[in-house]
Amino acid sequence: MKTIAEIRKEWIDTLFSTQPADRPHAAAEVRDLYQAAGFGDPQNFLWFDSPLQASWAVALLLTPHSNIWQQLLASAERTRPAREMLNQVRAEICRQAVLPQWDEALAALGKPLGQHWAHPDFSRGFPKLLQTEIVNARFQLYENPANLFAVPSDSDDLHRAEQQLFAGASSVMVAQVEWQTTSSIRSASFLADYSFRQMAADEVEAGARSRPPLLAAAWSIARSAGLWWPFANGAVLADRPTEVHVDERWLLHCAEGPAAVYRDGARLFAWHGFSLPERCILQPESLTPGDLKPLPADFRKYVETRFGKSKPAGKKAKTSDILKAELPSDPAARLESLRAHAGGRLTLFERYTAGEHTKVWSELVALGPAVRQDPAAADALAVA
Repeated sequence: MKTIAEIRKEWIDTLFSTQPADRPHAAAEVRDLYQAAGFGDPQNFLWFDSPLQASWAVALLLTPHSNIWQQLLASAERTRPAREMLNQVRAEICRQAVLPQWDEALAALGKPLGQHWAHPDFSRGFPKLLQTEIVNARFQLYENPANLFAVPSDSDDLHRAEQQLFAGASSVMVAQVEWQTTSSIRSASFLADYSFRQMAADEVEAGARSRPPLLAAAWSIARSAGLWWPFANGAVLADRPTEVHVDERWLLHCAEGPAAVYRDGARLFAWHGFSLPERCILQPESLTPGDLKPLPADFRKYVETRFGKSKPAGKKAKTSDILKAELPSDPAARLESLRAHAGGRLTLFERYTAGEHTKVWSELVALGPAVRQDPAAADALAVA
């Protein structure tokens, strides 16, 4: 029989797993979970390679049920990159649902079942909620139900790890600058209703006894996939990352590159569980005292130790000469001129043309005035 420490370590390993999702198994377990909870058999399983793309899909599927998301997405679609990206997500939802029309695909998933998104009509009586069934199953499992209400501590490795990864308001997956629009969706997946910490505690409580089918199905989904969101007639599921780096306290961390990379190229940047813009990790030498001021003290010390203390920004930084140059009218020749000015490579432009429209545009906006200065100006002009 496994010890408590072994069970909890297995759940931490699951939290940071880079194994590809077992999509057929996860879908089968979602069906088992719905059946155990007394819901209908779900027909649609929409898979995405990262929580970023999955959260945009969830946002679109929430629009018939949420005025807030109707307004947020209507606002986002005023920009061409966001409009193109959302159209791609709509097309992908239609493709996976095997329905040609967006309205049909939208209706096919039905209402959201997550506690944060369900808005039941109590005038018709108390509705059946997925979260209620999970709570009931947990109460039946515990010999002493008071143990269900134990307050988690930051000294709990598993609790701390998932809070700083995706569950907390300042978690890396929520606070990442380039992913802000749908941050609340990523923090309110099924795992917000039934966390890894709770699953680990329930497995310890169950011991050698038979596991309640509802809870066992939820554990199996967590071991087979990344974040996921339940709907009345289906689910949206995200795959796991291909690469993850953590520190000794199980907090997402990498000083030299992304702390997590997903199968569609989406990346997370973090310093000991603190979300940072990409530039802070990849170009720390460019940070000014003003840039460093709101960042963690140990990160400021790291930058100063490695590159020396930054000089305060001048009153007015020099605008890149490329913005004053007369560029060729031919698009191909113009790109060559910009590439030459940038030293041979237009990194942001290459990522933009590869499909990272929204992310690249967000990074350019985040640069502020520096977007008109070298080394960013030629790249920004190529994207624009």
